[in-house]
Amino acid sequence: MINKITIGILIIVNVSLCFLCVWAYKARDNYLSNEKKDESIRTQILENDFVYGLTNDNLIINSDFKVTDLEGSTFLLKEIIGDSIKAIVRFADTNCEECLRFITVKLIRLTQEKQWNKNNFLFLASYPNSRNLKIVKDRLHIDFPVYLAGDLAIPAENLNAPYCFTIDSTMRTKHWFLPDKFEGRYSNIYFDMIGKRYFEETKKQ
Repeated sequence: MINKITIGILIIVNVSLCFLCVWAYKARDNYLSNEKKDESIRTQILENDFVYGLTNDNLIINSDFKVTDLEGSTFLLKEIIGDSIKAIVRFADTNCEECLRFITVKLIRLTQEKQWNKNNFLFLASYPNSRNLKIVKDRLHIDFPVYLAGDLAIPAENLNAPYCFTIDSTMRTKHWFLPDKFEGRYSNIYFDMIGKRYFEETKKQ
C-alpha cells in the first residue's frame, strides 16, 4: 500500500516537473522574443532620428517668419530669439497629446533640477486658434513660452509627431531630434546635452 502511494506521489511530482519545465521554456522563449522586439524598436528609433536629423538639420527658417502669442500679439521669430540660442519644441493639434505631455514633463523636471531659464525653450504650435491652444497648454501644464506658428517649411512638418531642434540668430536649425516616449533615455540624453552645452550659463535667477 505504501509503495503504491509512493509511486503515485512520484508520478504526480514528475508530471508537475514536466509542466514546470514546459512553462519555463515557453517563458524563456517569450522573454527572448520580447527582447528582440525591444531591440528592433530601439534600432528603428535610432534610424529614424538619424535619417530625419540629416534631412532637417542645417536648414534656414525664413527671417520674416512670424509667430503669435496667446494674447494675439504677433512677433518676428527672429526678434524673440535675439542673440540667444533657443530649444524649439514643435507640435500640432493632430499630434499625439501623450507624446507632447512626455516632452513637457521632462523639460519641467530638467528646468527645475538644473535651474535652467524656461525662456530658453519655445513651444511653437500649429493650432487652428489660440483658444484650443490655451486649453492644451493648461491641461498639460506647459509652463514655457508658447506661440502659434505657421508652417516652418522644413521636411519635419510632414511628420505627425512633436519634434525638437535648436535655433539661433542665423535662423538655422540644429540638433534636430524626434523624442519617443517608449525610449525616454534618449530624450533624457538629448535635453541634458543641449542644456549643458547652451543653457548652463543662462540659469534662472
